[in-house]
Amino acid sequence: MLVFGYPHLSTPKFRHIRAIEDIATSKNDEIVWFYAREDREFALLKHCVRCEIACAVRVEEILDFVLCASLKPTYLIIESTPTIYQGIAENYMLDSKVLCVITHKEQIATLAQEGVDGVVFSSWLV
Repeated sequence: MLVFGYPHLSTPKFRHIRAIEDIATSKNDEIVWFYAREDREFALLKHCVRCEIACAVRVEEILDFVLCASLKPTYLIIESTPTIYQGIAENYMLDSKVLCVITHKEQIATLAQEGVDGVVFSSWLV
């Protein structure tokens, strides 16, 4: 299980971006992330994948999850119903890893039992 943002683990930070130009201000050891709500975000995803930039897309609906997964981002970030999203990822053998947003370390054990690929602390999504 991947764990991003736990104080005793050394993992890259996630930097929120809104435009392609924002990628230039991110550091090499950061993973850029953005929401999947509008066409502009799909353009961001296409750019990151084409340029081999590690990226994460935060999705709120199954449709956006499936559409973004087809472009193969590094991570797909979700907040709720992790077993549904993880089931889709496994059923279709997606290349992207599913990360669930958490706020407390105790949530890690529950999500590990549910088979989620990983977690990211909400404070790690700067």
